[in-house]
Parts: sequence; structure tokens; C-alpha cells
Amino acid sequence: MNIFENRNMTWPRVLLVSVLSAIVTAVLNCIPAFENTSFIAPATTYEVWIVLALYILLNCKGYKDAMAKTFVFFLLSQPLIYLLEVPFKAAHWELFKYYPFWGMLTILTVPGAAIAYRVKKGDILSAIILSIANLLMIFIGFTWIKSMIDFFPRYALATAFCFIVPFVLDMMILKQRKSRIVSIVLTIGIFVGVFCNQILFPQDTLLAYALEEGNWSLEEVSPKGLDVSMEGESLVIRTHKNGKYFIVVCDEKGNKHYFDVVVKGANHNIEIGEGK
Repeated sequence: MNIFENRNMTWPRVLLVSVLSAIVTAVLNCIPAFENTSFIAPATTYEVWIVLALYILLNCKGYKDAMAKTFVFFLLSQPLIYLLEVPFKAAHWELFKYYPFWGMLTILTVPGAAIAYRVKKGDILSAIILSIANLLMIFIGFTWIKSMIDFFPRYALATAFCFIVPFVLDMMILKQRKSRIVSIVLTIGIFVGVFCNQILFPQDTLLAYALEEGNWSLEEVSPKGLDVSMEGESLVIRTHKNGKYFIVVCDEKGNKHYFDVVVKGANHNIEIGEGK
């Protein structure tokens, strides 16, 4: 059974998928036992939504149909998730401050669906277009793998999803043997490319530590390797190197304040506390 073909994506089905996906996402994100696990992935990243979008648009009957139904799917499901979470989350209505990002993605689904619908032809160009979705999922996968290393096995499922599903999509959506080979080669190339990028150009972790009101100056950072700056009344730390450091800052009266900094884990988590 192939969920990406031979299904009549009617408007009632679009509405049903929208509501069900929102309910499942909200419920998983509200269960305390699932906090900091793979089950929060649909509420925080978009790999699952890529698959759902492909399910919607590839079962439509034309470009305009795919554009309209994919747009409505995101237009309904994303705000509904926040609405369902309002009574159960401490932030309540402030949850909607995260919606602008998903709102922007919702608008982008219109041209995105028009491009992705071309995948139905199953040719070489289809393989290239599908590789874009694979790129996004693999990129997210490398984010999850860092969390998995730090908190194994909590994020193992999300990591596996991002690395396995691209190959499953290649096999299920593309029918021509040449197209499958091209897409699989591209997917492997993307995996290697993103891996090398993560190794050669690691992203800095950033932490802004608020100090008391006043004028502050940075006196010392030891050992070297920690990017520290004063931005207003905040001590801003950027780094991708694990280790133990100490920072000395001076207030407007000339008094020195000492801070111990520990950077650890695959995500280079920064911990800061007052030192002696």
C-alpha cells in the first residue's frame, strides 16, 4: 500500500488530516513524560510535516488543487496545535508568539506545493526536487543526533526518522529505476555534505547571561577559545568548544566579578555560575 498515490484527496480528508495531526501533536507535546524526547518533534521541527505535506499534495488532482489543499492543511493544523495546548501549558496564550514562523511556512507552502507536485512525474527532475525535501530532513537529523548523543536514547527515534525516511520516500514516490538511483545518490551525497559541514564548520552555541543594571566591562577570559562580549547589561558567550573557563567582569565601581563557565556535550551546552 502506497500512501502517496491513488488516493482521492478530497476536502473532507484534508480537514480530517489537519485536525487529527494537530490533536496528536498537541497531546504528545502536553504529556510530561514525553518532554525532551522524540515525541515532541512534530511540535518543534518540521520533518513530520514534510511527509504529511507530500501525502496531501501527491494525492491531489492537479497543481492548483495541490497548492490549495496543502495551504489549507497548514493554515488549519498549525494554529490549532497552539489553541489545543493553551489550557495545558504554563505560557497559555503566549504560545502564539511562536506561530509567525509557522505562518510564514504556511504561505510558502503555496509555491512549495506547486514545485513538489512535479514529483508525480517520477523522472530525473522529480528526483532532484524530492532531494530538497530529503536535504531538509537530513539537516534536522544532524540537529537531533547531537541531542541523542547527550541524552541517549531519548532522541533516537527522531534521529532515525530523519535519516531513514528520505530513502523510503525515494522508493515509494519515484517509480522509474533511474530516478530512484539519482535520488538515492543525491540523498547519500547530501548526508555526506551535511556531515562534513557539521565537522568543518561547527555552529556556535550562544548564551546571554543578564547582569545587574549598570555599566560593565570585560576584564579577562581564560583559557582562550571562548568568544565573550558585553552587550548592554548581558554577558554574551559564543562557542563550539567544550571545556572549563572562567570570566572576570568589572562593574562601574571597579569591583571584579568572577564567573565559572562549563561547555559540554555534543550540543556544546553552556552552563555559567558565579565563581570565587
